[in-house]
Formats: sequence, C-alpha cells, structure tokens
Amino acid sequence: MNNQWNFKKSVVQLVVIAFVLLMLPTAALASFSVGDGTEGNPYQISTAEELNSVRNYLGNEHADKHFKLIENIDLTDTVWGAVYARQYDTGGWEPIGSLSELFRGNFDGDGYTITGLFIDRPGEGDVGLFGSMYGALQNVGLSGVNVTGKSTVGGLAGTNYGAITGSYVTGGTVSGSGDVIGGLTGRNGTTISDSYAQVTVAGSVYQFVGGLAGVNAGTISNSHAEGGVQGAEFVGGLVGSSLPSGMIENAYATGLVTGSGWYIGGLAGKNDGTVSNSHATGNVTGTSNVGGLVGENGLSAGGTIENSYATGNVDASSSRVGGLVGWMYHADSTITGSYATGNVSGRQRTGGLVGQVYEGTVNNSYALNTGISRGSGSASTTFGRIAGENSGTLSGNWANSTMAVPFEGAYTEKTHDGKDGADLDDWSINNGILMVDSSTILTSDPVSPEMNQNFTFTVQVRDVGNNPVNGLDAGDFDINENGTGSLTLMSVEEDGTTGKYTVTASYDTAETITITVYVLLVQAGSIENLVIQEAIQDVTPSEATSGITNQAMGEAGNKKVSLTIAVKNASSESLTGYTAADFSVSVDGASAVTFENAPFSNFQDNNNGFYLVVFTGDDHATDYTLTSLTVDGVEIEAGPTTVTTPPAEPVDITPAEATSGITNQAMGEAGNKKVSLTIAVKNASSESLTGYTAADFSVSVDGASAVTFENAPFSNFQDNNNGFYLVVFTGDDHATDYTLTSLTVDGVEIEAGPTTVTTPPAEPVDITPAEATSGITNQAMGEAGNKKVSLTIAVKNAAGEGLTGYTAADFSVLVEGAAAVTFENASFSNFQDNNNGFYLVVFTGNADAADYVFTDLTVDSVVIEAGPTTVTTPEAGAEAPSADEAIALDREALTWDSIKGANSTQDSVTVSLVNPLPTAGANGTSITWSTDPAGWVNTSTGAVIRPSYTAGDKTATLTATISKDGGTDQTKSFTLTIKAKASTGSGGGSSRTAVDKPETGISKTIYPASGGTLEYEDIIITVPEAALPANATFSINKLNNKETNEAVSEGLRLKLGSDVYEITTTGSTEFGDQAISIKIAYNPENIAEGEQPVINYYDEEAGQWVAIETTIEYDQETGTYYAVITVNHLTKFAVFSTLVFSSEADKKTITLVIGSTIADIDGSPYTLDAVPQIDSATSRTLVPIRFVSEALGADVEWIKETNQVKIVEDSKEIILTIGSTSVIVYGNQNTIDCAPVVMAPGRTFVPLRFISETLGAEVDYEDTTKQIVIKR
Repeated sequence: MNNQWNFKKSVVQLVVIAFVLLMLPTAALASFSVGDGTEGNPYQISTAEELNSVRNYLGNEHADKHFKLIENIDLTDTVWGAVYARQYDTGGWEPIGSLSELFRGNFDGDGYTITGLFIDRPGEGDVGLFGSMYGALQNVGLSGVNVTGKSTVGGLAGTNYGAITGSYVTGGTVSGSGDVIGGLTGRNGTTISDSYAQVTVAGSVYQFVGGLAGVNAGTISNSHAEGGVQGAEFVGGLVGSSLPSGMIENAYATGLVTGSGWYIGGLAGKNDGTVSNSHATGNVTGTSNVGGLVGENGLSAGGTIENSYATGNVDASSSRVGGLVGWMYHADSTITGSYATGNVSGRQRTGGLVGQVYEGTVNNSYALNTGISRGSGSASTTFGRIAGENSGTLSGNWANSTMAVPFEGAYTEKTHDGKDGADLDDWSINNGILMVDSSTILTSDPVSPEMNQNFTFTVQVRDVGNNPVNGLDAGDFDINENGTGSLTLMSVEEDGTTGKYTVTASYDTAETITITVYVLLVQAGSIENLVIQEAIQDVTPSEATSGITNQAMGEAGNKKVSLTIAVKNASSESLTGYTAADFSVSVDGASAVTFENAPFSNFQDNNNGFYLVVFTGDDHATDYTLTSLTVDGVEIEAGPTTVTTPPAEPVDITPAEATSGITNQAMGEAGNKKVSLTIAVKNASSESLTGYTAADFSVSVDGASAVTFENAPFSNFQDNNNGFYLVVFTGDDHATDYTLTSLTVDGVEIEAGPTTVTTPPAEPVDITPAEATSGITNQAMGEAGNKKVSLTIAVKNAAGEGLTGYTAADFSVLVEGAAAVTFENASFSNFQDNNNGFYLVVFTGNADAADYVFTDLTVDSVVIEAGPTTVTTPEAGAEAPSADEAIALDREALTWDSIKGANSTQDSVTVSLVNPLPTAGANGTSITWSTDPAGWVNTSTGAVIRPSYTAGDKTATLTATISKDGGTDQTKSFTLTIKAKASTGSGGGSSRTAVDKPETGISKTIYPASGGTLEYEDIIITVPEAALPANATFSINKLNNKETNEAVSEGLRLKLGSDVYEITTTGSTEFGDQAISIKIAYNPENIAEGEQPVINYYDEEAGQWVAIETTIEYDQETGTYYAVITVNHLTKFAVFSTLVFSSEADKKTITLVIGSTIADIDGSPYTLDAVPQIDSATSRTLVPIRFVSEALGADVEWIKETNQVKIVEDSKEIILTIGSTSVIVYGNQNTIDCAPVVMAPGRTFVPLRFISETLGAEVDYEDTTKQIVIKR
C-alpha cells in the first residue's frame, strides 16, 4: 500500500510541476504593454512577467533596446521565488544573458526596487539577475537576495562588460562554490559608479571573492561594500583581485574579511592597478599576504595606492602581514600619502604599515597602530613599525606603534629603541579628510567680477566616510592664482552643518586668471579662466547725459519707443561698459511704468558711450514723460522729457500733402544701373508719416523705356523710421536720365519732388587734386582691445557732387603713429561703399589707445585733401573671440574639402589626404586626430592605407578634436570608405607583366644579365643583376588553408598578418652575398596593438618559423604597407604580428626540461610542482599553464563550473576548455590540435607552442637534452 501511495503522490507532484512549468512565462507569451523600446519610449516594466521578458532581447540586434521599471517588483510569491523553486527544484530566477548571448541593452530601474531575487544554480556560471551583460544598468535596486552559483556570481550581474551606475544590492547572501564571486557583480570588466552592496558574500574554498566584485578589470568609483566576505584566496572587502587595468577610486569597504589562504585585504585581496582616495574599516583575517587595505600590492604589475587608509585589525597565521598592505612585490608598486591604525598580528614579516616591501616604494605614509604583536609558533624577528622586512625604498614615513617586545630588524625612518617609536619633526597628518575632487570646477559670483570687487564661491568638504566636515575657518583655506596681480582672501563662512563654506576674495588687476583652492593643504578645486574686468567708472548726479534722443520705432501700432542715451562724466568723456542691468528708465503716461533690465524690448551698447534703450508703452500715439533716468544706481540728468509711441494706423495722405525732401542718388559701383530715391512722406502740416511698406509705393519713370516700379520689383526698400523711405530701382542703361513722372503712396498720387534721376556711369569719374574730400570722420571700432579705427571719407568733385563706384583697391591711407603704416586694398580690416559718395575704411593700428596722425589720402592714385588729422584706437580690453567661440569657429571651418587631398568624396577614398593633416585652427586652437579603427589613416601625414583586394573596402572614422586653453573641447568626425586595391590575380585587368599564373601562384624566368621582378597578389620578389649563375624559373605558390594549418602552429596562426607564400626556383636556392628582396603587403588590422609586422621564414631543418629583420615601406599612391626583407635562401615566407622589445630589460627567458621540476626564469632558479611532458597521442609538449603564463606576465583564472582556464594579459583574454580543442583567443574562436588536460598533482597542462606563441614568445627545443627555452 505504501508503495502504491508513494506512486500516486509522485504522479500528483509531476502533474503539479508540469502545471507550474506551463505557467512559467515563455518567450512566445512575453510582451510589454507600454513602450516601443526606444530611448524616448522605453519598454515599461511593472510586473515580474514583464521583467522576465527582458531575456527575449539579447545580442547585438537588441543593443538599441531600452527598458524601464515603473513599479516595485516582488519576486517572492512568484514562480521565480524561493518557495516554488525549492518545492519544484526549478533553480529560481534564470539569469538574463550569457557569455554566448549577452544582454546589450539599457535597463533603468528609475529608483524602484526588485525584492526576493532567488537563484539556486550551484553548477552554473555567470549567475545574477543578469548573467552576462555588455549594456547599461542604472538606478537598479535589489533587496532581500539569495543568490547561489558556481563561478562568476553577483547579485546584480555575473559578468559586467558594460556600465553599472547608481545601483545596489542589499539584504541577503551571494555565494558560489567556484571562483569570482561579488556582492554586486562577479566580474567587472568596465565601469561601476555610485553603487554599493550590503550583503554577505561567501566564496567557499576558491578564489577571487569581493564584497562588491570578485575580479575588477575596469573602474570602480564612488562605490562601497558593507557586509562580511569569506573565501579562500584573493579575498577583499570590496574586490577580490584588481587587475593591472583596474582602478578603484573614492570607494570603501566596512565588512569583516576572512580568508583561509593568501592575498586577503580589507579593500582588495590583490591590487595590480590603482587604488586612490579609498579606505577599509573592517577587521581582516588570513594566512599570508594579509593587509588592512590590500593583501598584495603589485603582483604581476606595479600596483599603486594613494591617499587611502585602513583602520581595521589585521590577524594572520603566517607571513607578510601589514596594517595597510601585506606584501609589496613588484618594482613599480607604490604607496603614497596613506596610513593604517589597526592592531597587527603575524608570525613573521609583520609591519605597522607593510608586512614586506620586496620591491617598490613607500613614501609620505604613516602607521598609528595601537599594537604590533607576534602570533604563536616559531617565527623570525622581521617586525617593524613601517615594514616588517624591507628591500625596497622607504621615504618620509612616520610611525608611533607600540611593539609587544623589542624585535630586531624593525624598519622605521629613524633610530629607535624598538618600543617608543620614531619621531619626525614637522610631520603633519590630515587625518581622515577627503576633499572634493581636485578637478572640481568652482563657480564665481559674479561670473566676471571687476578689479578690487569682492566675489564668492562655495567649497564642499567631506571626510572619507562622505560625511560633511564642519568647524573649519579661514586659516584652513588657501587660494593661489596664476596672474600678475594680488589675490586676497577676505573671509570664509560656514554654511550650517552641511560642510559647505562660502569663500570671499578679491583681485586687484584686470586680466584672466585661474584660481586654485586648497583646504588643509589639499587641492579642493579651481576656478578656471576667471575674467577680472576693468572697474567701470561710476557716474554721479552732476555728470551730463547730453544727446538723449527719442524715436517711435517700427511699424505703426507697435507702441515701441527708443531712447539713445549718451552717458558721460563731468569732463564730458564718454563712459562705456554698462549693461542693461545698469539702466532704469521711469516714465509717466497712460500709466506710470519703470523699465529695468529684461523688460526692455531691446538694449544695445553702441561702444562709444551711447546706449540704445527700447521699451513698449501702453497705448498708441501716446506721450510719455521721462521722469527719471538711473545708470548704475545713480540718478542722472534726463535730457528730453517727452517720448511718443507710434500711431495705431498710418495717417492717410492726400494729393495736397507735401513730399518735400525727395533726393536722388546713383547707387553702388559704376556700371550697376541702380538709382535710389529717398522720399519724405508728410501731411499738410508737414509732419512726417511713418509705418508704410514697399507695397504702398509705386514709382513711374520715363527713360530708355517707361517703367513702373512697385513692391517686389524694387531692388531694395527701407523704412528709416522717421518718415523717410529709401526706394531703389534699376534702370536700363548707364549714365541715363529718367524722368520721375508719378509717385503713388498708399494708392494716392502725391507731389513727386525732383523730376530727374540718373543711373551711374559705366566707369567712375576721375578725380583731381582740386576735388574736395570734406566730411571725413573718425571712430574707434568694436570692443576694447581690437586696435581698429574707421574713417568715413566723402569723395566729391569740384562741383561738390559725391563720386561713387570706387573700390578698396582705389584707396591708400597713410598714417603715422606707433609706427608709420600705409593701408591699401586688402590691408584694410574692412571697406564699405555707402553708395552716396561716402566710403567706410577700417584699419588696425599697432597699439591700444594710440593716436595716429593722418598724413595722406590717395584715391584712384590721386592725392586729395585729407580732412581730420588724428585718429585714435580703442583702449585695451578683453580679446575676442572667447576660447569656446574660437573652438566653434575652427570646428566649422574644418571641412572635408580642407582635408580630402586628391579624393573626391568620403565614400570613395583611394589616395592619401592632405599632408600634414591640420594641427591648428585660424583662431588659435590646436587640432589632434584619431581614427577608429586605427591603422587605415596616418593621423600625422594623412597617408591612407588601402586594404587588399581580398579584404574588401573598409570604413574608418577620422575624428578631429579641437582644443583651446579655457574652452571645452569639440570634435568633428568624417566617415571614410577606403576602397580596396584592385585584384592582382588572374582576370580583373591586372596591370602587372608577369606570365600567366597557375591556380595558386605564378612562374617567371629570370635572366642573370638583367635580373627581374616577379609579382603575385600581395608579394613582390626582386632579383638583382648578376645574382644568378644561370637562367632560372622562379615560382610563387600561395598556401591554401589546409597547407597553412600544416605549416603554421595554432599559436602562431593567430598572429598571421598575411597569406603564406612558398618561393621555389629551378636553379640554386642559395645566393650567397647576392641577396634577393621580398616585399609582402600586410593588413594593419591583423597587427595587434603594441606589436609590429615582421616577416618570418620557415626553417625546414628546425621545423619552425624564424623572424627576420624587417623594414616597413609605404606606397602612398596605392595606400599599401609592405614588410620588406633581403634573403639569400628560398623557402616559405609570411608576415606575423610580433612583440618587439625596446630594451633587454623587457625581455624574458624561461628554461624548462621535459620530465624535470627544475626551471629557470631570467637566470633565477624555480622549482615546479608539476613536470613538463610529451602527449603520447599528438606528440605535443605539454607544460603547466599557470607557470608559463605568469612567467610571461599574464594572469590565470580557473573557471571551475565550465572547466575553463582564462589567461588575461592586459585587456586580452585567452579561454581554453579542459578536454576541448576549441579555444577563444582575443574574442575569436579557433581550434588547436591538442586539448588541455588536468594531470597530477591537479595542474592544468596545455600545448607549449600554443600558449607561448600566443603570448608573443618564441620556443626552442633541444631534442638531445629535452630542454625547452621560451624567449620573449
């Protein structure tokens, strides 16, 4: 019965599980009710089902998708919650995205929280809410998490190759049975900012466990972790291991950190990158290489620690134990401006600051440990207040630690008795103050103060816990500037308890300066390019304001009135530099109104002491009494007392109304046939009538042909706003009289005034010395400091008639001042024909505010009367344009036409661009260039590299960055399609003269007397004269894929930069001193960053490829790069991407012996725990992967859940799978002929040549001695 009952129960359970699985949302059922996935209209997520639907948008095709939470989501009671997962063994939430199919979209939590995330997948990797992501996660909050995986496990993401911003994980646990476990993310490959984790993190018995991230290869900023962290090796309160590319800044960790092995730290287990402005406060326990902040600083690269500290107690059962750092190993590792305060206990190599400084530098740091003690068991006496053992460099450090007993070998900076510590005079400690970022840009109020005027700015001061720092005063602040004047700190006022301080200062010189602010000797920001203005001369009530004029503005009905106000001092000198904010105009009319600043309809500084102020009244045709005028807060004389707005509609005119004042003027240059009429329209009372438009005028003339000009046929029409109208029309001939037969305005024919108008002559009328030039006037131009002066010159004949039609080339102006200068033609800054016999000539002097004597004036090569004798340039002042304006102008001027060279369009680039590419703009900017991808365009010479025929056309983005001190950089990009070279094979119109080639190559006979050249596809062979003893036929054969795979090992195959060519001859293959030349074209895209193209030949006897000294040639016409060698022997040749070292110090030599544990690295002995051996199935040499990789400078990570080994060198990765010949090298899938295996004593073995050559090394093997030599 029991068996039957159990069977029935099992059936029921199976049915329930099936029902639950049917209820699980699937891709087919998933959808979003709101949004289309665009940035402006993201998919909106309000339920667990919609959250689950995000997994349907993975891979590159969905990289543009956007998702946004609009509600809090609780997963607890859903089919993804813990209850259902445990009851039906579903594993809970399935992570979104994997290494093979990444989440690449944008997910915005918008401040909402996801609660109850449960994942129980102990055999899987890349575990978290998101498994693997390359997109952006922002403002995502997780609460109450329970996440379990194998390796690469995090609460929010297993692997982050994108950006995590403003996100958190709180409450619960994150654990893994393998490597790379973090509270927020298992692996961080890019950026984490403004984020935190408050969970317990447990990494079982494996490596790389951190409170925030297990492994960090990117940047972590303004982030923290709170909660206990437990693991085996490489365990840290914030990160387990920070790689050479890793950066940790403005971050902290507070939890207890416990490790059962090596490399344990309160902030990071290992740091090969940079840690700055960061701290750890939790206690730390481990075995060896244990530190309050970092366990190991600089293992495979030089780790940097600056302005950081640790306060937790440190306890280790073995060696290399420090209050701040356990072990400093690398020569480039540094600690600067940092400190530790916790108790330190270890068995040996124990220090208040660092356990052991093997190499590296510690400077300007201190230890305030309450005690340094020795743990139980035997130990050496290597204990010290700064370092327990030191073979590096210590400088400017300080310690006051109490040591339990006086140990010998204690390293401090001064002789001491082993107990009381060392004292250094004048050693100040800024304990715990973390200022704002030194790059913080502060803002002055006012933005551009006057000289000797007080201005203020605000500084925020916080401590390392991001808490406000209060109680500072002016003595704690210091301000410096880079100008020629004097900067005065007036006061510092604290703003409550927020840590904000208002600083008041003044500066006594008019110039542009940068102010740097220090708080407690730490740089806390700067004010960039602060413009200190000349003090504007105050006005007083006694100063005259003569020249105020009133004008009704614009069309009838707009109610606008303008005032032109002259502001002068008591000496009648014009005062400049005022703005609209300085003016207040009070009027009394339909209603009493005061106009200030923004209420003005318009405000204009005419730069000569005259200011145009426009305001709008309350009614049409209304008088307003000007009751007061205030400038810069001072009421001054008001001048005229009444202003009047325009009428509501124009006053009708009648035939009896006068139109006196019509004048005629031939217009423009000689030969343009234009005539202008200035028409005064008045009523019977001789009052001017305004508000008419071109449509109201009709002008009839009778000349070469009778023509009526109305509205649009006018060449020009202008309302001068005072009852005068300018009408321009074009006649039929030069120097022709036209009779003005009628004039109609607003449909009414009125008196026409003058009856004859005359077009200009075909050529200008010559002038003579007797002709008058009355009316020359002088005006300083533009803003202060531009040194420009204008002359308005009237050119008339003996009868006093204005002469028109002259150009700049006809004028020569001679002045004498700071230097005698003659201004002619193009030398004028500006030239303008005012079309009435008056000409505006502008020239630039040699100095500011300088008088120039006007000694001579020549027009059309005739010296005429000069008029006024003295002109004056403006006073000195700010130069224009501003830095940002200069950048904008030079960016606009940078066009395709300015860089294209002989190319026509951007989508068909076949030759080089201009040489060199522009490096400076016309307005003082600098221009730098970059390309993406790199290699196709030389950013200095503009040389273009055309891809080979087989590679096809390539697209590259050429970007210019335009910069100027004080401005914000701008960029301008050009997208280029670089055309591939034409085919040089059979067909396709090859222009080469070689004989017809076989299927995969070409043959040609070379004669001794002449030598010759043989070309095939991307290779050229040149045989010099007399190199051959007899006629010989040379053949080039390009190896196919199968032949290439047989000839090139898998490691080197990844480095190929060209095809492989075999060269043979019917004659001798040895040429002695008569070397032949071989040129092989290569694709720069195939050459890795930091490496160079090098031709290798195949040594048939040794069975390996050997590098030859290679030079590079560039064919500018075809845009092709060639690797070039000279050889005296023929075999197989190819171009390889090769790491070329610049000095002996960069090189590595590693020696191993088959079957032996004895090894050697650069002459230093090393004992292996696993011996190299030969694989019997493939005859390949197998070596321990960790030893060889780390000896060559790479890091090795074991991914237990997938049986994979990851080798990381800088930003490059090599991934191998145990038992599989499939490998991933730098993101590309490849195949090797011998799979990695695990052999005693539990070590991973890989093919020697593959791993060595992929890491840029060469391998030599001596069969007799079984010795392996790896060189890089």
